[in-house]
Amino acid sequence: MIAVTIYFYRNRFLQYAFQKSDVLCNFDANHGWSNKNIYNSPTIQQLPKEVYLAKMAETENPYVLDIRTRMEYNRGHVEGSQSMSVIGNSFDEKIELLDTTRTVFVYCETAHRSPFATMKLKRMGFTRIYDLKGGYMTLREN
Repeated sequence: MIAVTIYFYRNRFLQYAFQKSDVLCNFDANHGWSNKNIYNSPTIQQLPKEVYLAKMAETENPYVLDIRTRMEYNRGHVEGSQSMSVIGNSFDEKIELLDTTRTVFVYCETAHRSPFATMKLKRMGFTRIYDLKGGYMTLREN
């Protein structure tokens, strides 16, 4: 079954089609929207800034993926990160070129797009994925 969502971003409508199992949120008439828990193992987690940075520093040869747009990346990014916009058409193709045995650190601006990227990485066979809770904006805060 295919579900379709419309995502409004920077005055543009982007349309994504994906399998029903990929939906990150569920709507319950009594409780409203709730996130599905994709961070369901010790090696696929959303981490607070301090833990994320410490884990990144202790990990040998990780991928650090900035999944924001190129414009956002150009305004500032984590040193050594690769720009790989999850909104772009080539995200899946770029991910397929990566070694699934390596650890991945992923972040977006506010941690709204990164769960989608985490889900895609998990589906493509990555087993160690760490998402920055609160996104890049938490790194700019003192």
